[in-house]
Amino acid sequence: MLENELQACRILVTRPGEQAKALISMIDQAGGIAVACPAIEILPSPITVEALRLVLGQADIVVFISSNAVRESAILLQTNQLMFPVTAQLACVGPASAEAVQACYQRDVDILPSCQFDSEGLLATSEMQDVAGKRVLIFRGKGGRELLGDSLLARGARVEYVEVYCRQAANLLPEQRSAIIEGGIDLITATSGEILQNLVAMFADDADWLFALPLLVVNNRQVEIARQLGFNNEILIAGQASDVAMFKAIRQFARQDI
Repeated sequence: MLENELQACRILVTRPGEQAKALISMIDQAGGIAVACPAIEILPSPITVEALRLVLGQADIVVFISSNAVRESAILLQTNQLMFPVTAQLACVGPASAEAVQACYQRDVDILPSCQFDSEGLLATSEMQDVAGKRVLIFRGKGGRELLGDSLLARGARVEYVEVYCRQAANLLPEQRSAIIEGGIDLITATSGEILQNLVAMFADDADWLFALPLLVVNNRQVEIARQLGFNNEILIAGQASDVAMFKAIRQFARQDI
């Protein structure tokens, strides 16, 4: 990586504060300018510990739907001196979540999609085909997609959700919005459809400016959401939500923009 590879390219980073730090550091070290604009705030959800203790001890497969689910579940379990069975298989939807499992639990995941890093990709793995009679525990955020749980139920699994965090839209003061617009942005990064929707709400009074900017997302589903919202410039796809994948795509954008 060259020191000034990004050539002062201004990148809008929309991940929640703590999660954004690694990508911001990568951008800055490569000579870019990371503009922090969190579109989501992550808050822990209240959990009934005794109910969790019961379902946790019976789990055959433990699924983490996101990196936030990994981190918040680890805090919850460590605080209450709980742990899933050592025989339980651990599953994630993508490499970023798998890295978080290694960092938080010091264990490798057992089930991980090979290419499509979402619920559909996880459901396509061989380990998720014959799950009849198995107890599957899914750590997720409040109000997440039902596809994974519904599909596993249809395959005969016994599914329990543990919603360890909730998301809320972040606020942006008028002077903060003005500073971002006046400073200029070369590329927006967004790692979820919810971030895109919140971003549009945050810049509702300046929608034409927002929609005219190039955008970097994770997958084709987010491209569809972005187009439906009104984004009309180039949309790049990182393929993964990991910092490494997002930064690689940012570098590719900067090279084509020179």
